[in-house]
Amino acid sequence: MAIGTTNISLANIYGEVNNTLPGGTNVSLKTQSQNAPEHGSYTLLNDAPYGMNEFSGYEALSLGSFPNLSSGYSVESFSSSSNTPVSTNFNYRKTHASQQYGTQVGCYAQIGFQHDSTNNRIRIKYYSGTNASFMNVYYHEITYIGLGSATWTCNYEYPDRTTVIPSFASGNGNPQAVHPNTTSGGNLAENTYHSIPTSGYRFFYHQCTANYSSFNDNGQARMGDAANYLSSGDNAVRFNVKATLNGTDYTVQSAEYDVDMIAQRGFFAP
Repeated sequence: MAIGTTNISLANIYGEVNNTLPGGTNVSLKTQSQNAPEHGSYTLLNDAPYGMNEFSGYEALSLGSFPNLSSGYSVESFSSSSNTPVSTNFNYRKTHASQQYGTQVGCYAQIGFQHDSTNNRIRIKYYSGTNASFMNVYYHEITYIGLGSATWTCNYEYPDRTTVIPSFASGNGNPQAVHPNTTSGGNLAENTYHSIPTSGYRFFYHQCTANYSSFNDNGQARMGDAANYLSSGDNAVRFNVKATLNGTDYTVQSAEYDVDMIAQRGFFAP
């Protein structure tokens, strides 16, 4: 919305600070100054003398927190004010093993980000599971105020590691351990911010698979803690979403998710 530089009114200040239409009754300039999201040259709004001219050209900027992905919405067009989230069981600890002929084994956890500028939010699309179970796709959001024209980017990182997450793949059946840094994972480097599109999603893939073509296929793929059969706890992944406006960064960070994946096809045991 933004407040103009002339004819500044308490009604417009109230509307900008509270992200609503201009209005409000018994508006306290001191209260609005103390409640206003501070940024840039407006970092002293909560200090006396609480003058109306301090709001000249003011536009409230705020970025919501990263949601807890253990709950989410089951439809992409959700409105968080009118739908109830459900349990997702989203995690990166997955195992799928099978000795049955004609069965592809696999486990995965994938997360994507999209900038929905119409509704002032970053959409999150995510799911995890194995080839042995039905996959449910879930959605969540990060809301913002005043950052619609910002440049939006996201990244992934392994906060407890100084090298790429460990993986292993061997045997028949083209076993693969895929993470974002790999070709099949999108060649998305760790700790590098990648653009968030307004159409489609920027996905980060972690998955282990092993295919089949005959009784002799016995491949295995492992990733993270499972790569060396360790539970070292240093293979967590987390995500950052960043808005950059006028040279200032606004960033939110996800929780950490332990990566521990195994896809075992047949009797192969390397």
